[in-house]
Amino acid sequence: MSELADFQRIDKVMEKFGWPMGPAFLLDVVGIDTAHHADAVMAGAYPDRMKSKSKGPIDLLFEKGRYGQKNSKGFSVYIPDKKGPPKREMDPETIGLLKSCVTEDRSASITDQDIVDRMMIPMIFESARCLEENIV
Repeated sequence: MSELADFQRIDKVMEKFGWPMGPAFLLDVVGIDTAHHADAVMAGAYPDRMKSKSKGPIDLLFEKGRYGQKNSKGFSVYIPDKKGPPKREMDPETIGLLKSCVTEDRSASITDQDIVDRMMIPMIFESARCLEENIV
């Protein structure tokens, strides 16, 4: 089940928390195609905890050929700038695309702390598993 939360808000909350960039912007920088491949590799290696039962935002953006900065369309669109890195702009089309992944809109009731918890707690748990399994 996917719940709706504004990816721009998530990025802002996580930057305020201390991340150098939010997860949507990071995915656009790394490449949604790269993230899609990494998801498949991890799901194959650890299906009990990494395999998703439904299509998520990364799957959808990948299928739509939205790979991030490398092709100027991902969560955001990227406009070339002769003065430096491309300018990131909001793309209204993204919101429409992502709504197809949402089964419940609870965005009004999700607090900033909920966002931090939902981003950090799974990483903490996975880090502990990696230590327990001598992966790291």
